[in-house]
Amino acid sequence: MIYGIGVDLVSISRVGKIYKTFGENFINKILTIQEKDDFSKNLDPKKFLAKKFAAKEAFVKSLGKGFQKNIFPSNIGTHSNEFGKPILHYSKFIKEILERESISMLNVSISDEKEYAIAMVTLESY
Repeated sequence: MIYGIGVDLVSISRVGKIYKTFGENFINKILTIQEKDDFSKNLDPKKFLAKKFAAKEAFVKSLGKGFQKNIFPSNIGTHSNEFGKPILHYSKFIKEILERESISMLNVSISDEKEYAIAMVTLESY
């Protein structure tokens, strides 16, 4: 059964301006440790950050919680499996929320075009 669906659309240039203004503080606020490592190897920082932020926003929308209390962008991350499929990873606190809500399946899709990045997350419960 579908528990929640979240979608987020992000302007890549807007994220680029925020990154230019706040630099490392912005990175620390929104990226997980694993994502920070991936970021340092990325050739297009604006697009990388926009896609990550869109996925995090879509996730909290699908959960119905938003960013609050112990739910921060840096507690939610994405990486790709060996086939390039995006996979969500998250903190222990968020794992506890998912377990409490009986969420058994998470799906994420991320895409980008010249000016925008978009992500969609679906959560399924059993």
